[in-house]
Amino acid sequence: MLLEQSITEEYQDQGYAVLPSLLNDTEVQTLRNEVDRLYEQPKEATRHHLNLYTSSNHFAKLARHPLIVEKLQQCIGLNIQLQHSKLAVKPQTPDTGAFGMHQDFAYYPHTNLDVCAVFIALDACTPENGCLYVVPGSHKWGLLNHHHEGVFAGCCMEKNTWNKHDEVALEMQSGDVSIHHGLCMHGSPVNRSGSPRRALVYSYRAADAYQMDGNIYPETGVQISGESSEFMRLDAGNYRLPIMLGSEHAETVARHQHGSLVD
Repeated sequence: MLLEQSITEEYQDQGYAVLPSLLNDTEVQTLRNEVDRLYEQPKEATRHHLNLYTSSNHFAKLARHPLIVEKLQQCIGLNIQLQHSKLAVKPQTPDTGAFGMHQDFAYYPHTNLDVCAVFIALDACTPENGCLYVVPGSHKWGLLNHHHEGVFAGCCMEKNTWNKHDEVALEMQSGDVSIHHGLCMHGSPVNRSGSPRRALVYSYRAADAYQMDGNIYPETGVQISGESSEFMRLDAGNYRLPIMLGSEHAETVARHQHGSLVD
């Protein structure tokens, strides 16, 4: 995919697109240095360091990178807001750090489906070190079940919907960027390499996509391009709200649908 080409058709058809060499070597090294300055390498589990946008001016600036915004606008329109941002680090300990197949939309359902995530590779991403795997076209399935015994499980429970051979590895070099739809089924296996696999993830939404549930972060709603909207756009559908027990952000969920007299 050439950067000057539109990714609209690929995104709408497959549910994702990969943009090679979107960041140059200098940009990547600057971001690596910031990661090393601010965060420790996890030992056993994939670590998601949230609120990336507020932790460094470099990460805040990256959220509005002109090339990223250009491609986002081809996917979800001109008026775009940030939902959240994070550093996703696979541990170097061999055979650790798997993250189950899931749809991001299950974590933070919105009133319409113009929600997507941008994955920025700071290291080469391969099957050996736990690159992303996606199921092409899965964004057309709708929202599948991510609950087990009434509690949000964080991964899809309807694993018979697809076969293992349907999963496509998104092998990327440092500086490559992928964009995937909020309903695109994706996940990542263990890191077998013994080397780090660091990535920055920014989740975005159309300005007229209002969050119905899930965690609210300091940067949620930050305007990235265009204008905010006084109108809420609704897509038809039934979406199960994520019941998260013990969430560190439980006090900031978007649900708030009851008055003070309701327990």
